[in-house]
Amino acid sequence: MSFQAKVIGGVGAVMGAALIFILFFRTSDEAAIEAFLREGAEAAQKADPDKVVAMLSPAFKSPQGDRAWAEGRIRGALQRSPGQIEVLGCVVQVDGDAAQATLRLRGHLGKNDLWRAGFDFRLRREDGAWKVTSAEELR
Repeated sequence: MSFQAKVIGGVGAVMGAALIFILFFRTSDEAAIEAFLREGAEAAQKADPDKVVAMLSPAFKSPQGDRAWAEGRIRGALQRSPGQIEVLGCVVQVDGDAAQATLRLRGHLGKNDLWRAGFDFRLRREDGAWKVTSAEELR
């Protein structure tokens, strides 16, 4: 076996082990945050702004504005049907009572894409529940 084949095989084995670790050894907080964000996507699909707004921390701040700004944007966006919302991916990193999550979504009707979006969320555990403290749309 050539040296290059050994290196490629070794890198592949390390990458595979890392992927298996990420997929099968997630913390319960990571799973809870992913479920929390998926519930938010489901609420958005049902055009339920109250449930989506309830996910926000009272201390919510983002580069675009505060909680009142975010609430207005959510309510405005959910006045029209977003179509079917599919979660394309969710990556969560937890550090104690703080977390960061990246969520990728797709809005579609049947096979037709209406939109695609990605969001970076910062979360904090408040009174035993995860709340969104900041959100930024990915470009």
